[in-house]
Parts: sequence; C-alpha cells; structure tokens
Amino acid sequence: MFLFIAQGLGWLALAPDSPGLLPPGFSGISSAKWLKWYFYAAYAFYSSETASAFVADSKKPADTLKFLSWFAWLMPFVYIGGSWVLMRLVRDRSLGSDLYTNLVAAATPFWGSQTSFFITLLITSSCLLGTATTVSNTPRILYQGALDGNMASLFGVVSHRGALEPALIFTLLSSFLFLAWGDVNRIVVVSGVCWFVAIMLVHLALWLCRKDPDVRWGGWSLGLLVNRIYCFSGWRCCLGLARFPDWSDVADGSNCP
Repeated sequence: MFLFIAQGLGWLALAPDSPGLLPPGFSGISSAKWLKWYFYAAYAFYSSETASAFVADSKKPADTLKFLSWFAWLMPFVYIGGSWVLMRLVRDRSLGSDLYTNLVAAATPFWGSQTSFFITLLITSSCLLGTATTVSNTPRILYQGALDGNMASLFGVVSHRGALEPALIFTLLSSFLFLAWGDVNRIVVVSGVCWFVAIMLVHLALWLCRKDPDVRWGGWSLGLLVNRIYCFSGWRCCLGLARFPDWSDVADGSNCP
C-alpha cells in the first residue's frame, strides 16, 4: 500500500506524461456530497482502531502500542494519498466501483506489466488482515458481552483449549451471510450506519456518566454526539441528492444496534 501511494504520487509529480499532481482547477463541493463522503471517510478512518485488539495477543504489549501509535500518524498519508492517486489516475468512469479494475488502472502507468500481480497481492493481503481482525475482535466482544450479562450466556463458553468456540462459530456464520449477500457497497453502508448509531449511543452514555471518575473527557462527548446527529440527519435528507444509498440500507443499519 505504501509503495502504491509513494510511487503514484512520485509519478504524478515527476513523470513527463503525468496528468499532474494537482488538478487544473478545484470545483466546489455541495453539502450533500460532503456529508456523503464524510460518512465513508469517517467509517474507514475510525475502523482502523480495531487493530488495537492485537495488543492483547502480544507478548510485549508496550512495544506493540508504540508500534501502533507510529502507524496511526501514517493513516492520513494512506487515506489521503491513496485517494489522491486514484482520483488523479483513474479517468475512466465506466469502471464503476470495482476495486481491482480501478487499482489496476491507477497503477499501470508506474508498475507496467507487473501491475496485476502487485494489485492481487495488495487486495489479498488486505482481505487476510481484515479477516484476522474480525476473528480477533468479534468473539472477544461477544464473550465480554456475555460476561457482563448483555449477551446470551452461550457466548461466554470457553473450550478446554481456551477457544471461544460459540462466539467463533457465530462469527463464521455471520461472515457467510455477508459473503452470500455479495454487494460490498451495501454491506459498507449498512455496517457503517450501524457503527455510527452505536458510537452516538456511546457518546450519549459517556456524557450522561461524565461525573464518573472513570470517564475521560465526558463533557466533550456531547459535542461529538451533536456532530454525529447532524451528519446522520444530513445523510438521511440527502439520499437522492448525492446518490446516497436507499432508505432500506439506512434503516437496516439503524436497527442493528
């Protein structure tokens, strides 16, 4: 990923046949489109925090936390730089939202004949990392919820080998459900709306418990909650203006929490 972004930006800046690192002009962005892309950007950016779950598996958690903090500072480079390379190098709008063809179109000018191999490696490694994160996070959330009495006690069962078997099986079945669904765009929207509604409830809970000594920056949670409510309300009002997904996707995601 870093190689793709670095080479892409370098090629845009230095190659003689490059369309240029900067566009010839900047057009304004409507409120509807800003709200739409804020949704996708915030979902992608904040979902990276799930990588912190690997600290629990580390033999040196302090070093792991330090390593994660370094990469946290590199996240703007990944998201902004990667988006910029795709925006400047993918000129064929007929490619739609297909990830592979868009990445191949963007990387072909500087990777040439090796583009297919590197893009396949990039997508495969990303999928494997996402799968590892899911298997690491979801069973632990279900297990902790069962211990707290908020989930079915079945998810609190641990095998003699220390595996969270019921939670792992539930995670596998859920993954098969999304695999059968197959529409990645709708899956991202439904899960993204679910995440935003859940985080709004978290901010509300933190603000209500702001006097609790265990709550940090509880007063700020009200401002964050208002921001999330404003954006979420804006998305619902802009469904038709910015080609936002159907009401059914928003409703499904809102009901999940």
